[in-house]
Amino acid sequence: MVSNPRAKFLNSIHSSIKPNGKVIIHGTLSNKFFNKTLKKTKNGLLIEGYIIDSYIKGIGSGFKNLIFKQTTGKIIEKKHIWTITLRKL
Repeated sequence: MVSNPRAKFLNSIHSSIKPNGKVIIHGTLSNKFFNKTLKKTKNGLLIEGYIIDSYIKGIGSGFKNLIFKQTTGKIIEKKHIWTITLRKL
């Protein structure tokens, strides 16, 4: 699971993920790295050796107890978070 990534990271973790393994990414639209990934996901584009499993606005029921904060410490409301699930080819 990756929360609001601030850099490209999929190539860095690729060798650590087993085939058919999932990568779950939480993020906000104001994050340019996350937003670029979300746009590719919404357009159905293949992302660096992964297929799109799902994307939703929100954090999903499995993560209801997570609290997301800005670097300033301010809490980010869950309604502003998106979740992308990718599956390694």
